[in-house]
Amino acid sequence: MGPKDYMVTRSFCCQSDGCNSAFLSVPLTDRTENGLMCPACTATFRDKCMGPMTRCTGQENHCVSLSGHVQAGIFKPRFAMQGLCYREYVLCQAWC
Repeated sequence: MGPKDYMVTRSFCCQSDGCNSAFLSVPLTDRTENGLMCPACTATFRDKCMGPMTRCTGQENHCVSLSGHVQAGIFKPRFAMQGLCYREYVLCQAWC
């Protein structure tokens, strides 16, 4: 996102019918800088973005890049994001 903007998510990976029916609580945020840095940005209607280096906080110890599209009727906009995440998110994404 950027130096002053951030999004906090929690994910859960599973591999059986209906296993994603539980609601996840919103994670607590620790905005204490930890010395690491990653590029951070968001872009709509594009496959990539380039952002400024942003200081990692709390448990964030990995840089992440995401891109994709959202299906909204016949409209299918692309998006891209770069940012920071913590180890459990990286392991979950590699497993799914």
